[in-house]
Amino acid sequence: PSRKSRPEFIPVTAPYMCAAALYDNLGFWDFPARMNWRVHRYDLQCHSGRCPPGICVAQSEKLRYGLHTPAISKTDGNDVSVAGKVAFLQAWLFFGALTEVSSLCGLEFDAGKLFASGDPNTVSTAELNGLPMRLFTASQRRRLAGTRELRSRLYAIARQVQLVITRAGEFEDEHEYTFSECQVLWSIHILLRIILLTFLCH
Repeated sequence: PSRKSRPEFIPVTAPYMCAAALYDNLGFWDFPARMNWRVHRYDLQCHSGRCPPGICVAQSEKLRYGLHTPAISKTDGNDVSVAGKVAFLQAWLFFGALTEVSSLCGLEFDAGKLFASGDPNTVSTAELNGLPMRLFTASQRRRLAGTRELRSRLYAIARQVQLVITRAGEFEDEHEYTFSECQVLWSIHILLRIILLTFLCH
């Protein structure tokens, strides 16, 4: 009998919260500006390979330079609900990051496969299992595998995703989240793992 490869994670489901503001496939980095959001967290990549996003650990004391609160806000200054913020993060850091990484590696990924059992209101991460090797294989076909440019772009996306979803404090979240909102944030964490595994393939 055939043996399936070991999955990278246990699949989870999350509500589809960003239907009203979908990712527009026009580029990952300036998607927030196109949707009238401002990102307050930035990544210096100050010491390559040593410092996590938003924190410099090269000195004797940690310098937390990029973990601003709030992490995101509307450009017009209007208040927005926690659900509205999470919906934007799902569009940008889940669907947007997945689309960008797939495009960089030359893989055509059908986002429709992410909807659990055809349910248009629920997103499942099950289809992401095995994706790192599919992305690597696609990049090999395009002669991009292992190139410095591809590694740099994958690394930058992973760091940006990690920076935005990192807690501002070690024991305190920026908001009080509902269970459904936590499911969305956890699915973003899973995608971050997928991006990092893809990076390690190169």
